[in-house]
Amino acid sequence: ADADADGPDPIEVEDYEAVCADRGHASCYYVSNTGRYPAGTEGHHLTIGEVSTHPFAPGDIILFARDDVWRQEVITVSSSGTASDYIVYSAYGTGENPRLLGSIQATGWTNTSGNIWQSSTTIPENPIDIYYGAQVFFERSDGSAFFGHNESSTSGLDREGDWAFSGNQISIYATSDPGTLYQ
Repeated sequence: ADADADGPDPIEVEDYEAVCADRGHASCYYVSNTGRYPAGTEGHHLTIGEVSTHPFAPGDIILFARDDVWRQEVITVSSSGTASDYIVYSAYGTGENPRLLGSIQATGWTNTSGNIWQSSTTIPENPIDIYYGAQVFFERSDGSAFFGHNESSTSGLDREGDWAFSGNQISIYATSDPGTLYQ
């Protein structure tokens, strides 16, 4: 394909793993929280924390393992490519796209009354007070997800997705145990 005025045509996403193999994995980095790495990539493994601090160069490719999920971690992009030589972030392996959630997963649900459930997970601050306007999301066992609705107290919880925060705990409305309804 020809390059246009906006730079070269991007490589198809499914080709990045092959590009790295063709390079002998030079300038390619693999990130997994489950230890699943392609054969021959030793010396090219990074933790998600290292992705934020590594001095990447134009042309580098950072690949995250498919089916992996990272919580409570975010990436700070500290390097940049050029208009003609990008730094690429993509995925390797098979399965679902990697998920970088930056969130805490609430677990250990106790029914406090009716359809009100409280998690035993300590949450350091109210998600609604986080500077970038974080929200609570619910992921059903079938993989579908939706954002919840914040209520000021548990007395306002009356439909699926309603949540309230008090004393570093989250309470939600659910018709049955959230530990089985949600992932």
